[in-house]
Amino acid sequence: MKDLSLMDKILFALRYKDSILHNVFLTIIFIVAGIFILFLFAYIFKRISHSSNFENSPKSRFKSLIPLTIAGFWMLVFPVGLFLLIEVNLTDASSAAALDQAIVYELDGNPVASMVVKVFSASETGSEGTSGSNYYKIQAIDLKKGTLIFDKKMKGSYSTYHDPKILGSLKDNLFIFHDGRILVIDKFSGKTVHSINSVGDSDEVSLLPEPEMCKFDNTTKSIVFKANNGLVYSLNMQDLGISEKKSIDIDKYFTKEKNTFTTKYLGKGMSIIKASEKGMFNIFLTDSDINNLKEGLEVSSSVENTERRYLYNGSLDNVMGLKKLTQEVFLLGGFLFNQVSNDKYFYDNIGIDPQNKNFKNYVNLSGRGESKALEPFKTEGSNLSLIVHKKSLDSGANTLLTAINLQEGKSTWSIDTGASEIHECYNIDKDHIMLFCQDGYNTMGQNFSTNFILYVSLKDGTCTGFDVKYSRSFKF
Repeated sequence: MKDLSLMDKILFALRYKDSILHNVFLTIIFIVAGIFILFLFAYIFKRISHSSNFENSPKSRFKSLIPLTIAGFWMLVFPVGLFLLIEVNLTDASSAAALDQAIVYELDGNPVASMVVKVFSASETGSEGTSGSNYYKIQAIDLKKGTLIFDKKMKGSYSTYHDPKILGSLKDNLFIFHDGRILVIDKFSGKTVHSINSVGDSDEVSLLPEPEMCKFDNTTKSIVFKANNGLVYSLNMQDLGISEKKSIDIDKYFTKEKNTFTTKYLGKGMSIIKASEKGMFNIFLTDSDINNLKEGLEVSSSVENTERRYLYNGSLDNVMGLKKLTQEVFLLGGFLFNQVSNDKYFYDNIGIDPQNKNFKNYVNLSGRGESKALEPFKTEGSNLSLIVHKKSLDSGANTLLTAINLQEGKSTWSIDTGASEIHECYNIDKDHIMLFCQDGYNTMGQNFSTNFILYVSLKDGTCTGFDVKYSRSFKF
């Protein structure tokens, strides 16, 4: 993703935003500019229409306008210039990052993604640091066009402990847990139509503030939550009726929610996956790995000095039968995935006998990528597998994405995502995926944040992107 030019930043500063103070000053600037232009044209018209000195040439008549024009111009340029200077600096110091959770639906035949965005809006910056305010907003993006459908500030306070959680959607509404309440939001306008923070009319029985104590139940199309009286309730998503959910093991019911991973580093990939043939694998190996296996030595589990990887098909139990699928080198290469287990490792899932002489090698190889990823990302109806790898070994280097047909051992396309890390992958349809990407480190004071979204075509790798901070689209 390309950085914005100064002109792009100026145009962004001239937009209305969530800040009341910014909008007030911008309105004043527009009013002053309008008044100046009206007075200038009125004065010119008056001078032309009512000039009694017909002997004067047009040049001499307009010459008298120069001092007024210059004075008025500088009276306008100074406040506008000062406003733009302050706004550009404050915008540079501000940040916005999407939480890595989205709801995908259709609007006018196009796929739409709604997501919650965490915003830091700088109000002052200088040598002593930057101060400002934090808040959440919800955005909906037309993925095909890369345009913003709505951008609404969310009701409720900002929390450093509990981010909002998208629970699910039904018909025209999104359901989001935020600040101890369930928000019902129109998914086409972003308007909050209901806010539920208690059971019944009394505020005495309210929802617990922890998001993990509130979850979407797909089988009953309801939202189940625990209240401050220790009981569990169910919110019917159709009519918003609340009823007590009896005979439920609370600890067991919410255990999965409490242990769910919220952080994924998809750029690590999976170093080994099961192949279509029984007992065979697709494995990323280095030249040193091959030599060590031939000599009966253990392969290293370290990422260091194992960066230049080739893709092989076969089994570690038959080293001579390992087949190099392509001559391409994949720096820190691995298969894209989107599911991580809390308590299982890949080598547990594939059922390799711990007594197998190569068991430790399978463990070490899976540890070079995400060892708790159980299976690679696959799109229904597509034979393509997706490989994530690095452009270079430099810190924060861009992540490349390559589509490969494993049966043919042939890559069909490869793109530079512009992302240093990929945090989430969504299957949109058989021809498209959506990636949540990070273009640099330490955004909003942390190493994990989504700065932009990519809508990727699996046919040719063409991408439509959306910049979360500046609400702009781009293509490559």
